[in-house]
Amino acid sequence: MKTTPVKKISFHLTLWSVSFFLLYSLFTVDYNTGIADYIYTALFHLPLVLAVYLNLPLIQSLFLKKRYLLYLLLILPLVSFCVAFYFLIFQVLVPLLLAKYYFIAYYTPWQIAQFVIVYLFLSLLFHLSVSWFFLKEKEYQLQKENHLVQLKNLKSQISPHFLFNSLNNIYALAGPENTEARNYLTKLSDALRYIIYDTNTPFVPLKNEVEYLVNYFALERLRLENGEEVSFQKSGKYQEFLIAPLLLLPLVENCFFVHCNRKEPFIEINLSVFDSELHFITHNNKTKILPSVSGGVGLENVKKRLEMIYGNRGRLEIKDEPENFTVDLKINLEDQ
Repeated sequence: MKTTPVKKISFHLTLWSVSFFLLYSLFTVDYNTGIADYIYTALFHLPLVLAVYLNLPLIQSLFLKKRYLLYLLLILPLVSFCVAFYFLIFQVLVPLLLAKYYFIAYYTPWQIAQFVIVYLFLSLLFHLSVSWFFLKEKEYQLQKENHLVQLKNLKSQISPHFLFNSLNNIYALAGPENTEARNYLTKLSDALRYIIYDTNTPFVPLKNEVEYLVNYFALERLRLENGEEVSFQKSGKYQEFLIAPLLLLPLVENCFFVHCNRKEPFIEINLSVFDSELHFITHNNKTKILPSVSGGVGLENVKKRLEMIYGNRGRLEIKDEPENFTVDLKINLEDQ
């Protein structure tokens, strides 16, 4: 479920309309001075609006990342700033810009601070509530997606035992002297075992995913007429993290099947993990015979899964040039 800009604006306008009505009712309990009360209520909201929208990035960058102490330390100057802004409005700006109206800073600094703190707390509460709602919605969508993926895998897994038994028989027929054939049969067997048995969980060890990709890369490299300009490099502490299974596979498949010039192939794949950030880059040349295909279904599936699973912690960039195709993926893995 996506929130459009129109829905976001409507939601915020609704909340501020309710706030305006409540404060207007509070300010006019004892007496009503007409249009002046509307103006006063609107002006009174300015430091509150400022407090709320300065609080939102603090919630995102600090509170949601469990940096509570730093969040509280920054809230204190924020409250002071908004209180000062209130008195700036009513003691300086109003006399200059609205001379025909006489407004006084009726409340004390501590009372204004209480208003600001209440609105900061409400904005935090609303943000957490909305985030929880969308998280549950995202989990539901992810479960549906996983069920579809599992169903697709089940349809494609035609007698795994038959496949493994056949591979073992071929391995035996290859003979001990044919080490290269045996080596690739082992890679194929490991790749099949991983994709059939080890990817049925929401997250898998990144080192297992890398091992699978390396085996897959080696097997696909055999299909190229010249594999000298084809490489897969990995670096960093990728052994320490988890990742959604088979998320990177379509990016590697894309190098071999969608664009690659098989007669004169150039493929560079680099995987690195530093400071909990995965950086995965694939770069390949494009065939001069077939027309360019912009990523195909595989990249679209990667985009959808990346958004559902990682949200704003994942970023995918695609650079489609006349002779080269580059995919740049970054994921923050710190919560996995």
